[in-house]
Amino acid sequence: HRFTDNNIQEIISTFELNKDSVIVTTEKDAMRLKEYKALESFPIVYLPIEVDFIQDKEKFEKLIHNYVESN
Repeated sequence: HRFTDNNIQEIISTFELNKDSVIVTTEKDAMRLKEYKALESFPIVYLPIEVDFIQDKEKFEKLIHNYVESN
C-alpha cells in the first residue's frame, strides 16, 4: 500500500485519540511509514516478515540457482 497524505493524517488523528497505544503494522508498511517525518515520534511496532517453505525448499533453491547461473 502506498500511503497518501490523507492516510497519514488519519493515522495521526486516530493515534491522538488513543495516546497510550502503539501503531502496529507489517514490516513492509513500517518501512514505508518511516518516510513520513510527521510520524517520527510515534511508537510504531511491526510484525516481521518471515518466509517458510511447506515443501520442496531444495527444489525452489535449485530453480533459483539455475536461473541465476543462466542469466
